[in-house]
Amino acid sequence: MHQKKLSIPSYLRNYDHSLNVQANYKEFQKLGGKASFKSFKEELRLNSISEGLKKEKEESKFTENGNDGILDIKTKEITTIEDLVKFAKIDLEVWNIDRSIINSWQVASQVNGKFIKEPLFQVKVYLSKKIPDSQKVPVIQNLNLNYNIKVLEDAYKAPIKKTLVIGDAQVGFERSMKTGKLSNTFHDESAMGVILQVLKVDKFDEIVILGDMLDMTEASKYQQKPEFFNTLQPSINFLGAYLLEIRKLAPNAKIVFLQGNHEQRIINQIIDNFKFAYSLKAFNDETPIYSLEKLLDLKSINVELIDKYPGGTYWITDKLRVIHGDLINMEKELESSQTSFICGHIHKYRQFTRTFHNRDSIETLNGVSIGCLCKIDGTVPGVTSRPSWVQGFAIVHSIDNRSQISHFEINNGSIIYNSKLISNEGLNFEIY
Repeated sequence: MHQKKLSIPSYLRNYDHSLNVQANYKEFQKLGGKASFKSFKEELRLNSISEGLKKEKEESKFTENGNDGILDIKTKEITTIEDLVKFAKIDLEVWNIDRSIINSWQVASQVNGKFIKEPLFQVKVYLSKKIPDSQKVPVIQNLNLNYNIKVLEDAYKAPIKKTLVIGDAQVGFERSMKTGKLSNTFHDESAMGVILQVLKVDKFDEIVILGDMLDMTEASKYQQKPEFFNTLQPSINFLGAYLLEIRKLAPNAKIVFLQGNHEQRIINQIIDNFKFAYSLKAFNDETPIYSLEKLLDLKSINVELIDKYPGGTYWITDKLRVIHGDLINMEKELESSQTSFICGHIHKYRQFTRTFHNRDSIETLNGVSIGCLCKIDGTVPGVTSRPSWVQGFAIVHSIDNRSQISHFEINNGSIIYNSKLISNEGLNFEIY
């Protein structure tokens, strides 16, 4: 006579909780059960969850208070936030889970006269509505808006003035000792070429040149390399041609040239060694022979020279001035002058802002260093091999005493300007 096959659910109705799973499985096999241990464990797990949830249905608690809610349950079966949310049927399209708490501890229970330890879990979730009730806007129908717009007539009759500010090209050359030809430059022709490209696509009321456009290496007081000899004349020729090109591209702009400390070198040499030549003039000419105005022929291209270095200043507005600079502490300069300023000289882009609280007004002032147009790879004499310099220029929009300073960084001979990439097309000046 064959023994009747015992099913797992039939055995689980008399499951001995005093024994572990493996011991129960052996009892199951003795009674004729033929299922695998894996199937036995899985059926046991599903049965435990089912029985546990029957009890926990009454123990789970969801409390809603306006836009907030708390879901809390003590359980042997639910151990994760995901299972709790699914069990309680919380709509995550409506609720956010802000934070949660999961605690566990051991509890003792008596089964068949024996005490056993079992884990018990508390899972608690804090919720908030994704759209608070207070933000739910009722539908508004037939809404008519009646309003008047008051136009401020002739608020500003004067147009916005646009000023381009450039500087510190330090035009200069080295001459090959073997061939006698010019072999290297201190100025960056690609950066200088970008300025010409900007002038081709935009118009300016003013162009202010900060100075140090010539390096004047030969006129320096420092010891000279032989490669620097006979390079001042081609440097003057190159810069003169460049300024002429600027004038052609901006025929109606006011152009101002502030003398920098490098242009001052030739004046210092005359004062130290050739005082008789300091104010020397040609017959019927009021311009000193060795002045920057004469060397670059600035009068012929209608460029105004401000030659009082280091005090030379050009005012774009009554509250914004342009200077070359002399190793200035920009923060201290703002404090002492209480005017905004733009400077060159340090070959870096820097901006310092300071707000002054006056008796009748609050005023914010800016000090901006615009960068340079010379090479930044250590080629310029007297600097480290890796100077922390930046190539760039500035554009100022101003009206009355209000101004907006915008800085543009030149990177490898190109800039992004008015949402377009502008690149240098090269400089081809006859300078020899």
